[in-house]
Amino acid sequence: MKIEALLQKIEALEKRLEVYEKRHQEDQEKIQKLQDQCVQFRNENKLLREKIDLILRRAFSAKSEAFAHPELGLKVDENSKIIELPVESSKKIKPEASSPAPRRKRVPADLPREIVYIDPLEVTQNPEAFRQIGEEISEKFDYEAGRFYVQQFIRRKYVSKVDLQKPPIIAPLPPVLQERLEAGPGLLAWVMTSKFVDHLPLYRLEQIMLNRHGVEISRQNLARWVGLCADWLKPLYRIIGQEIFKEGYVQCDETPIRYLSPGHGKTKKGYLWVVRDPRPGGEAFYHWDPGRSSEVLEDLIPPEFNGVLQIDAFSAYETYQNKHSERITLACCWAHARRKFFEAQEHYPLPAKRILLILRRLYRQEALWREQNLTLEQIGQNRLQQSAPWIKRIFDILKKWTLQKRFLPKSSIGMAISYTLKIQTKLELFLKDPRVQMDNNLVENAIRPTAIGKKNWLFIGCEDVGDRAAILYTITQSCKLHGVNPFEYFKHVFTVIPQYTNKTVHLLTPKNYAESKKSALLSQAA
Repeated sequence: MKIEALLQKIEALEKRLEVYEKRHQEDQEKIQKLQDQCVQFRNENKLLREKIDLILRRAFSAKSEAFAHPELGLKVDENSKIIELPVESSKKIKPEASSPAPRRKRVPADLPREIVYIDPLEVTQNPEAFRQIGEEISEKFDYEAGRFYVQQFIRRKYVSKVDLQKPPIIAPLPPVLQERLEAGPGLLAWVMTSKFVDHLPLYRLEQIMLNRHGVEISRQNLARWVGLCADWLKPLYRIIGQEIFKEGYVQCDETPIRYLSPGHGKTKKGYLWVVRDPRPGGEAFYHWDPGRSSEVLEDLIPPEFNGVLQIDAFSAYETYQNKHSERITLACCWAHARRKFFEAQEHYPLPAKRILLILRRLYRQEALWREQNLTLEQIGQNRLQQSAPWIKRIFDILKKWTLQKRFLPKSSIGMAISYTLKIQTKLELFLKDPRVQMDNNLVENAIRPTAIGKKNWLFIGCEDVGDRAAILYTITQSCKLHGVNPFEYFKHVFTVIPQYTNKTVHLLTPKNYAESKKSALLSQAA
């Protein structure tokens, strides 16, 4: 009996032991799960901190991506093999001394001068008693506020003294944009320049005219004038849009702009698509559309265009290229890739700066070749010999980090690596085509005027008004690219364009206007 009791106790103890072991195993699994969650939360917390730091930096810090660091500790040997110097030696290398930029003249040579003679009181009272022996000249800047005035046309009627039977004759009015239009070319030019160059909304122009000049013109009238001017400038807008795609290489980007949606009580988001010819003297072309899909590119890019489209990594361009792969080649922008490493350097300074230093060297080479005015053939050869090894080095480093799983995929450096590797072929295209630039900064520069304008006028009136903005931004940006004073240009065009036909209106584009003005100055000098 004692043995049976002992066996029962042992059996009970074994069952209790099994329960304890099971609970222990469950506890160990819970501990492991909690540890895994703790690691996950740490990683998520780190990623969220990176995102918060990035948002704060974008909101409050300087927007410049200037990168101050000792000269890159890398060199290329005779066989074009890349050698990485030790960090200590790279710190000892001094950056190249850059020559100071030439100082811009404060007083343009062609600035009008008003001469004021100031003589002593004794001389003015008795000029015959004095003889001038010299003069002292001093200058100061001054400004005379713009003025409004009424231009009155008086057409006098005449009758013949010889033939009394002839009816009276009277001269016709000069051609105008619209019959009974109360605004002259100068006023229209001032409104267009103020809104699309100086970025002033129409309600501010209304207040300026009323409060400073006593002229009462409603913003509704101002808006109608903008529409009228855009309609007359539309042929020039189309000419610029046709010319920009002829060379087979353009840069493209888009920017959101809000517009009023009647009946909804709020604004909706539309887009200004910008195309830029990156050649010296190339144009910029703006296209308005409420959407951002690849279908917009079907309307924007002519079907006969065959060449390179340089873009960011937005998926709509990829979709468009897949439909037209036989004639469209995509090139991506190194500035976008560089920006991601620049934003990652606060949390991952060493790996990010390693890539940034190589890119800085590449950009310096490109700037030097532009200063030397090298031909496209020479640039292509230099890129293959000098730039290609550095580009290969960048992607070798990024692929090595990816294989090693060195960084979390969702970290700022991880996202920079995956972004750059994803578009590797498109980033390398500039090595094969010397026309293609390393980035599409020129088209982003063309977007800047709209970004400044949005801060002032916040949104445009309605969906249809976006086309007017695209037309007038195209014309004003063309004036800027060709060194044309936009006010003078608008005033000239609004004066003479009613006399032009569809065959001759191309002579009024800002490019041709600048050339004709230059030719007139040369003929006067001769």
